[in-house]
Amino acid sequence: EDLSETLHLEPGQIQPAYLLFVLVQVVLADYGKVVLSSREEIEVLAKDFDKKLEDIEPEDFLVAKSRLSDFSQTFEKIHYTLNFPPVKGLFKRKNSFLPYFNELLKTVNLLQISLAKAEERLNSLHDHYLLLLQDKSNRRINFLTIVQAIFVPLTLLAGIYGMNFEYMPELQVKSAYFIALGSMVIIAVGFLIYFYKNKWFD
Repeated sequence: EDLSETLHLEPGQIQPAYLLFVLVQVVLADYGKVVLSSREEIEVLAKDFDKKLEDIEPEDFLVAKSRLSDFSQTFEKIHYTLNFPPVKGLFKRKNSFLPYFNELLKTVNLLQISLAKAEERLNSLHDHYLLLLQDKSNRRINFLTIVQAIFVPLTLLAGIYGMNFEYMPELQVKSAYFIALGSMVIIAVGFLIYFYKNKWFD
C-alpha cells in the first residue's frame, strides 16, 4: 500500500512492474528468512562441533548443501529476471519504479553474499568433520597396531613351544612353563613401556 501511494497508483490499477515488484519482494522476504535461519543452524552446529561428532551423520551435510544449492539457484533466477531486458523495460518507462527495483537487486545481492558465506562455513565444517573421522580411524588403527605388535612375539613363543617335537630341551626344565609365561609378560610390558615413551597412546 505504501508503495502504491508513493507511485500514485489508483485503486484497482495494477501495472506489470508493480505486480512483479510485489511478487519478487514476497519471495525474497520468505527466502531471506530461511537463509538467515540456515546460517543460524550452521553456527549452532559449529558450536562444540568436536563434542557432537557422534551425533552427526554424513547425510546431514549432503541435505544442508542441497538445500543451500536450491536457494542459490532461486536467487540466480531472480537476479536474472530483474536484469532481463523486457523486465527492465517495464520500469524504465516509469522512472518512479527504478529505485525500488534497484533495492530489490541490492537485496538479492546481499542474500547471495549471505548464502555464499553459509556455503563456505558449511564446507569448512564438512572438511573439519572428515578430518575428525580420519583422526578417529587413525586412532583405531594405531590401537590395533599396538595390540598386534604386542601379541606377535607372544604368538611366536606360543607357536614354538606348542610344537610336538620329542626332543625339546626346555620341556625337561621343571619351571619351563613359568619361565615361558614370565618371558611373555616381560615382552608385553616392555612393548607397552616403549610405546608409552614414544607417545603411541596420545
